[in-house]
Amino acid sequence: QEIPKRTDYNPQFTLYCWSVDDVRLTRRLVERAQESIVKLRTRRKDEAESHKDLIARSDQLVEQNDLDKFDRVSRSLDRLDRATLHLDRMLMLFDQF
Repeated sequence: QEIPKRTDYNPQFTLYCWSVDDVRLTRRLVERAQESIVKLRTRRKDEAESHKDLIARSDQLVEQNDLDKFDRVSRSLDRLDRATLHLDRMLMLFDQF
C-alpha cells in the first residue's frame, strides 16, 4: 500500500506499507523443507542402490581406481545425509517456535 505525502506521488516522499501472512509463510516453508527432505532421501537411496556392489565390497577394495570411486560415493552420501539432518533441524525449529 502506498501512502503519499504529496499529491505528485514522488517515491522519495511516499511511504510503502506491506504485510506478511506469517502463518501462510511458515506453512509454505515447512512444506518446501519437507519436500526437499523427501527428495534428498530418494536421491540417497538411488545413489546407494546404484553403487551397492561397490559399497558391499568396500573392505576388499585394493585398486586405486576403486578406492577413489568409493571415496567419491561415500562423500556424496555423506553430503546428502548432512543436508537431510540440516533440514530436519530447521523443521524442528519451526515446530518449537
